[in-house]
Amino acid sequence: VPLGAYATVEGAALTMRAVIVSPDGQTLLRREGQGVDALLLGRELAEELLGAGGREILQSVYGR
Repeated sequence: VPLGAYATVEGAALTMRAVIVSPDGQTLLRREGQGVDALLLGRELAEELLGAGGREILQSVYGR
């Protein structure tokens, strides 16, 4: 499953972008957020992606 995250830091501001793509490329889910706590921001974006259909993409591939 194509998925990934990319983060940049400017001063104290962290910007993170995350993506999940279905294996056939038909569904592309992207989220972006800003914060100061990388772990918290990563979890928030992951939950958003999962809730937006990412969970179904991962389940269709991994069967869980």
